[in-house]
Amino acid sequence: MFETTGQVTPTTLNIDRCVSLHNAIIRASSSPPNQSPLPTAKYFDHHATIDSLTPQLTNFLSQCDILLSETQHLSPFVVSLAPPSEIHPNGESIFPGYNNCVNLYLSNNVENDSVGLVFDMTTNKATWVDFMYDCPPDYTEHVWVPLDEVLEAWLRYIRRGRCIPRGNEEFAPTGGTMEGWSMVYPPMEDVEETLATWEEYVSLVEARMPSPPPGVVQREQPEQPPQDNRTPFKGFAEAFFTRARTPTFTHVAPSLVFPSPSQMEALAARQQERFHAEESSWTTEEDGLIKVVPTVLFPLGGNIHAGLATTADRGWQDGVGLVLPTAERYESWAGPVDEENNDPPAYERVWQVEAVQSPFWPVHAARMTWVLRRWIQLVEEGVWRVGTDGVQGSWEEFVQEEECVGEDGMPATRLVGMLLDGVDAC
Repeated sequence: MFETTGQVTPTTLNIDRCVSLHNAIIRASSSPPNQSPLPTAKYFDHHATIDSLTPQLTNFLSQCDILLSETQHLSPFVVSLAPPSEIHPNGESIFPGYNNCVNLYLSNNVENDSVGLVFDMTTNKATWVDFMYDCPPDYTEHVWVPLDEVLEAWLRYIRRGRCIPRGNEEFAPTGGTMEGWSMVYPPMEDVEETLATWEEYVSLVEARMPSPPPGVVQREQPEQPPQDNRTPFKGFAEAFFTRARTPTFTHVAPSLVFPSPSQMEALAARQQERFHAEESSWTTEEDGLIKVVPTVLFPLGGNIHAGLATTADRGWQDGVGLVLPTAERYESWAGPVDEENNDPPAYERVWQVEAVQSPFWPVHAARMTWVLRRWIQLVEEGVWRVGTDGVQGSWEEFVQEEECVGEDGMPATRLVGMLLDGVDAC
């Protein structure tokens, strides 16, 4: 159960379970394929003791293994357990005026001064903190869970086949790199889960469609051209469209459509063009850092530049958001790299509806399988009406603005609705 800052109930630290999960992550990260296991050591065999910690947290750390390799991080999001100089500076809470918090695991996102996983020794619960100025008690957006739930989520992330430890390899063999990890492109367990949920959703909508009046011939879905004759997609989009069942209806959600054959061809061509432009731009690293290109899956009616789209997040390749027209502009790619000045492709502002705070890792777009489950709920509860051509209505009916705290700590607004609202669901 997630609890927000200021409303967190204390719990007992399950030391044995936390140690078991942490060391399982260490075993996974220290065992790169076709290499010898990386060296490890116990935390306090490598670091000095920390007198300001609680006996429970000290007991946990004393049993934890750590990686001794500087090139291999604990996970794609986490460097390691924090060293004594950073875990509890000066023996005081890292959040002045709020409980007794330590920076237990360091984030690998040093560019944004991300903190990582914060553990509250007062409540024995943890949360992920992306920005140091997001400090309780004034900032109340963080959600807290017991430490073992976080470690279980990290281990599950690795075991789902989303990433492979690189160890001493200089370059990633596939999918780009995230701090010592090769990202699988795309992770097939996520693909299988999405396809199964998509089949459930399509079957539900088809079952709710009214029978056509007598004498009216129901529209037949045009056949998709053979895959060999299509411009191929890449990554998650390719894995999804290659096997996803084409529905007998057009509208898969309010204003969103399953792409027609001509739209499918245009979307794939647009993804390919953008992919190759980024590969030849200065933003691309030798090991294929830029591999995941945002791709519209379900266009906004006839507009293939807007709709439900994947994001550029390599860690969550099945993450999706809504690209929506605004009074100003919507997501637009300017085209291939300018050969004269080698400028990278230009991107205009993207309005996306995303999952909010996560206790496990940096905020990311909601995974498509969870979005589809939300859509199933909306159809089953009758919030979304089903007509002869699928889900009726307009996206404006179901997307609203709500006030929130922005990344700079200032008041802001975000769009909610249609996708997975609330905290991250792994």
